[in-house]
Amino acid sequence: MINKDKLLGVGLLILTALFFSINMIAAKFSTQIIPPASLAFYRWLMAFVLLIIFSLHFNKGLLIKFYNNKWPLLMQGITGIAIAAAFVYKGAQATTGTNIALIYSLSPIFIVLLSLFFFKTFLSPVHIVGILLSFVGVLIIIFKGDFTLFKTLAFSVGDMWILGAALSWALYSILLKKYVTDLNANERFLGVIFFGLLVLLPVSAYEHVQVSFEFSWSLLALVSTVAIVPSIFAYKSYEIVQRKLGVNQAGLVLYITPIINAILASILLGESIEIFHYIGGTSVLFGVLITSMYVPKTTKLRAPNKC
Repeated sequence: MINKDKLLGVGLLILTALFFSINMIAAKFSTQIIPPASLAFYRWLMAFVLLIIFSLHFNKGLLIKFYNNKWPLLMQGITGIAIAAAFVYKGAQATTGTNIALIYSLSPIFIVLLSLFFFKTFLSPVHIVGILLSFVGVLIIIFKGDFTLFKTLAFSVGDMWILGAALSWALYSILLKKYVTDLNANERFLGVIFFGLLVLLPVSAYEHVQVSFEFSWSLLALVSTVAIVPSIFAYKSYEIVQRKLGVNQAGLVLYITPIINAILASILLGESIEIFHYIGGTSVLFGVLITSMYVPKTTKLRAPNKC
């Protein structure tokens, strides 16, 4: 007999990966419409307003809680909201949508490495093999399978921005675990967005001065898409997947997202999937998979793969 809860969970698992992929595809469409920090600012501003409207949970008492937890929320806002989002949009100006997803999928490896410092965990031989496989895979993607380019450092600057975003997201995940606040999950999410917006505001204002861009329906559609789909829908569906399938199976979204993203990039952006994508992507995903399977409990984080 078919378990309806499991079936719903699997369907939502695929849907969640699709939601996250949409942000990476939207990043490519944004390059000719709006600067990166401004897109990140308006994305999270709209998401913040929508969350307040539908949760009806923003008052003086919550602001006091934000103030009392200002330093953890500020660090998480910088890493998880400001840098992780803006760097992806910046990198999209000089790399492909396919590369964005494959390189960003390295974040769990960064989480394991950062855990060595923050939580004094250890690396087993399996960890080391997985990390090496993942980094080799990323190098294959960055240098397009031609390691002679390493001599001249002829690689895409956009890929470096994506690496920075993946590292920042990993640090955000570590900070969520290391610094416990007296906020519940929804309050903390609002607080992280709030402080992330404060960080993005001056950068976005600077972009407004330096780059001329005007309101258009395409801009509104773009901002609305990234504010609603990857910022709200993805996280709500991910929570349901965790309840239906469990944390471990929900983590499969990390491996499904690059596959769906590559398909969307091929259809919507006309990108071709080269042989180095297959080789490098397989190396990255396999390395992440075996590393995640053997991560100690102190390094298993529930945060989904977000940008």
